Amino acid sequence: SRLMKSGKPAFVAETFLNFDQAKELILALGGIPCYPTLADGANPICEYEQPVEQLIERLQAAGIPMAEYIPLRNTPEVLEAYVTAVREAGIVVVGGTEHNTLDLLPMDPRCLEGAPLPDAVREIFWEGICVTVAHQECRMKGEPGFVDAQGEPNPNYETTEDRIAAFAELGAKVIASHTQRDSS
Repeated sequence: SRLMKSGKPAFVAETFLNFDQAKELILALGGIPCYPTLADGANPICEYEQPVEQLIERLQAAGIPMAEYIPLRNTPEVLEAYVTAVREAGIVVVGGTEHNTLDLLPMDPRCLEGAPLPDAVREIFWEGICVTVAHQECRMKGEPGFVDAQGEPNPNYETTEDRIAAFAELGAKVIASHTQRDSS
């Protein structure tokens, strides 16, 4: 509130970006385009996101290789149905945190009303974080990332699953190397 409000030093007027502009900006900044899925965090579920099969088709058609879910906004049942379906379609999935609150939230994500994350969702979120870390590590070193600056998949892998597995493995190693360094 001291930095970002109108008239304060870090204020920037909000400007609407359409889907293509947002994707272009994310790629220009070295990121991976990621769709922030509401699922049942919105009631009713957004038309763009249902049924999950059509959401998958839309994301694939738009060249969006990653989706994000905020567990705290979703029931375990809907979260598991969406996350597993999206991941089975070859889209990387990450779990986000609630960012529209000043509440202190635990680091271990929970679903709506404090329900635990389903194990399958936890594993998929871990894989997604590892892919993200590996992408940033590669880009930082000037190497090809998970996607290139135009959003095209890294061509060094025969299949989407090979690429996801390789980036997940690298990301896990990077995380482990920093975790070991920080704990010593």
